[in-house]
Amino acid sequence: MGERIKTALEKALERVAGIEISPVEIDRENFRATGKSLAGRFFSERNFDLEAALADYTGEVRAQVVDGILESLIGNLHPPANEAVEETNRRAMDGILLLKEDRDTVRRIFSEMEYLFDYYRQAVKQAQLSLREAFQRRAAETQRMIEQQMGVRVQVNPETSPEFREEWLRALHRIDVQYEEFMNEHKARLAAVG
Repeated sequence: MGERIKTALEKALERVAGIEISPVEIDRENFRATGKSLAGRFFSERNFDLEAALADYTGEVRAQVVDGILESLIGNLHPPANEAVEETNRRAMDGILLLKEDRDTVRRIFSEMEYLFDYYRQAVKQAQLSLREAFQRRAAETQRMIEQQMGVRVQVNPETSPEFREEWLRALHRIDVQYEEFMNEHKARLAAVG
């Protein structure tokens, strides 16, 4: 009964106690984290000069900072579900183009991504239209029943129903999952470009 229950932190520390990480690896991860931080500023500060910020770094350190920035920029590319995501995509693309040397290949991948974004928007629009039509048919039936029972003219908006919202979110999720898979292929290609 004298045994004390260990906390999750204590258990985690026991597991990693035997792992040794070289100072070089620690530095590399710190520089990559610095790069991710710079990418965050690039997204949030409209006038942030990424090239000027990188001027503080040279050689291998600069390469590691750039790796962190690119990881963050590429990771922030997503199907354009709304204007905010579209703006984030544009900003990420600007930063990637600024940092990659093979700009022609990057532009070609971006062009393919723009086509993908167009198809995504069309798929979303079509799914919304189909769902709206299906719910309008159901709403018309409901409206007729209510009018018959109450003897009063009523207006039923199917898009305000919780069921419509629920179905819409499910449909949007299915589309997002499908397009994220395509996006991941493009992201991998971007990461591989020199």
